[in-house]
Order: sequence, then C-alpha cells, then structure tokens
Amino acid sequence: MADEYIKREDVLDAIRERIRRVGMKTPLVLSIGNAVVDVPASDVVEVVRCKDCKHWIAGHISDNDTFYPPKCALVRDERSNDDFCSYGERRVDDADP
Repeated sequence: MADEYIKREDVLDAIRERIRRVGMKTPLVLSIGNAVVDVPASDVVEVVRCKDCKHWIAGHISDNDTFYPPKCALVRDERSNDDFCSYGERRVDDADP
C-alpha cells in the first residue's frame, strides 16, 4: 500500500468537528486525538512543479516564428509543466508562468 500523507492539524480539526457535532467528549475520542498528536511526523517536503517555480521560463514563439520550449532558468534545461526538481522554489506572486 502506498504511503498517504495528511496534515496532523486537519485530522485534529476533523476530530474536534465530530466532538462539536456529537456534543460530547468521550474518553475514546479524546484518546484518539492524543494518539494522532503522538504519531511521529513523516519526513516529507512539498513538491513544487516547474510551472509554479520561480525559475520557470514558459515556452513561447518568437516574432520570427521560432519556438522556444519551456525550460528551467536555473539548470538551463527543457522541462515540462509537471516536472519538478530539488531546486524548486514556489513563486511568491500569483502571476501566470
């Protein structure tokens, strides 16, 4: 089975919402909440796709109809929108690539 990564705070929010909806804090529900807090965090990093990276240069066609494929300005290599690498840094603005 593949690993699935979820945010601990989202699980705790779901438990809190269930408690609010049901209207009681049973020992079992409180115990489950404590168990979620005690689970060690996975060592994961959010993936930044090329299209969302600050180093992304979108492909374009020049005035003389020459096609320039999309590429990474950092590694100077052609890339697809959905590629990613260890250098990925999310753009801070919401501008289109």
